[in-house]
Amino acid sequence: MWKILDRIERALERPPRYSPNWPLLDGEASRPRINPQLDCVLFNLTPELRIMIYQAVLTDPSQFLHIVLNKYSSYPDERPRKLRKARSVAHYWCEDLESPFPTWQHSCYGESIHLTATANGFVYRPVTETEDRLLALLLSCRRVYSEALHILYRDNIFHFRGSYSLLTFRHTLSDVQWAALRHVHISAHFRESCRLPPLTTEWLPEFLPNWQECCQHLTLPNLRSLRLDLVTEAPRADDNYRIEPLRAEVLSRSRNWMPACSRLR
Repeated sequence: MWKILDRIERALERPPRYSPNWPLLDGEASRPRINPQLDCVLFNLTPELRIMIYQAVLTDPSQFLHIVLNKYSSYPDERPRKLRKARSVAHYWCEDLESPFPTWQHSCYGESIHLTATANGFVYRPVTETEDRLLALLLSCRRVYSEALHILYRDNIFHFRGSYSLLTFRHTLSDVQWAALRHVHISAHFRESCRLPPLTTEWLPEFLPNWQECCQHLTLPNLRSLRLDLVTEAPRADDNYRIEPLRAEVLSRSRNWMPACSRLR
């Protein structure tokens, strides 16, 4: 009888839960059991060849990996429609590298002017969806996940449009995942109104307290490259004399808030 109860208790025990960051943790962290899959062609290759395959699938150092905010909106001439629940951010490979405009104006963000007979307005892409299946190989098995997760964070150039997208993305990651980033690019837009709370958190220009928090998050232990495109704009064309003081203030605050900005000029 006791043996039967013991078997039932063992059968009802839940398997241990592991942090999704376990491949990024040190060797002392608990790890799930990994099947070596010696019959798989991929794992019969040398580690160097497997790393090259992972890099080809998970990264592209020639273009930005945009982190895009998911918004819920509809065209002005359409009746409101219910959209399925989506994550707060999504990724989108840059398709507008030849654009002469600042990076935050890339067409990759899915925004355009929609003109109709009844209404004109600025239209957002409600939900960003891609067919690149970026994480498909990574999630195929535990062994691939253990060998390739760090490559996703290490070798991509993560681009953020302003502080709000970076802060939103940061809140979706654990400290371990965030610390694994090595290449960060931020394109931000500042006006004199940056000292005042924004009317919306989804659109530029910057709000200085948000920018301060953004800078503080960029003290990353593994950071290898950081690029900031900071655009300053006067409210009117005849107010251009205000741009230089605003630019000096933004650079000064950035230097104070983030040690990595100490060489800004």
